[in-house]
Parts: sequence; C-alpha cells; structure tokens
Amino acid sequence: EINDDLDMIFKHEHGLNVPGENIKTFYEEIGLLRELDECSKAKIIMHRLNTGFNYVPLSTNVNTTAEEAFSQGQGVCQDYAHIFISLLHLAGVSARYVTGFIMGEGQSHAWVEVLCNNKWYGFDPTHDRMVGDDYIKLGIGRDARDCMINRGIMHGGGLHTQTIAVNVNEQ
Repeated sequence: EINDDLDMIFKHEHGLNVPGENIKTFYEEIGLLRELDECSKAKIIMHRLNTGFNYVPLSTNVNTTAEEAFSQGQGVCQDYAHIFISLLHLAGVSARYVTGFIMGEGQSHAWVEVLCNNKWYGFDPTHDRMVGDDYIKLGIGRDARDCMINRGIMHGGGLHTQTIAVNVNEQ
C-alpha cells in the first residue's frame, strides 16, 4: 500500500530534476491528453525522450541538472532519469529515481519508478523499456544525490578503484 506522505515527496520537482524552459517547451510539444492514466503518460514521455536524446558517456557529471543535460541533447542514464522525472512531474505524475544494476552489465545504472494505480512500476528511459527481472534495485530517491552508491570518505593517498559484483540465484 502506498503511503500518501511518501508519495508526495515524489510528486514535486527537486534538486537535479527541476525543469527549465527547454524541458517545459519539450513537454508542451509532446501534447499529452489529460485523460491518459499515469502509465500511458509515462510510456509516451519515455519514448519521446529516448528518441530525442543521445546517450554519450562522459558528456555530463554527477552535478549536471536535467535542464543542462537536456539543453545539450546528450548524457548518460542518470540524465535520462532526471529528465524523465522532470517531464513526469510536469504531467502531474509521481516518479522516483532508482539506482542499481542490470544483470550482464558491469556498471551501475539509473532508471525511474512511476506510481500507476497505487503501485510503483519501473521504466528505463535510457533503453526505452519497462524494467524487468534482470534489474537489481539498490536505492530510491528524488534524484541521484538521494541514492548514491559510491559515496564515502577516503583518507590517505594513492590510487583507488571500486569493484562491485552482484551474484543472483533463483530460489
């Protein structure tokens, strides 16, 4: 069951997903019908975003806002998720940022969960598809800053690397 107080924090713009003029204009160009349910709106917005935005590694950083990434027309999964959340909020849809992994890929990934009919559904705007059983969720929040998986403090010098491995078994 959905807690209305928790739902409310995912219904409003925040931090890295605040829409600017370019995102607002793009949303108006989509021309959504108000009669559509939340999942239908999300599917249309996700597809339009995916076809109009380019995945380019290293083109943004952890502090890039949705508006900055959208304005340059390129970014990474974090940017797709922030822009998607921004557009969903303009449509009056509750959405939350998710970080985790896709099985078979070696890097962390970001996607979005959308509240439809009192249940959260995963949407991956980077790949223009619904989230499946091959996604491993580690954290949820309003934006990437709420659920960073690689934050901490390092003392001393030298080189460092991070290795993350996930082992999934069917039960």
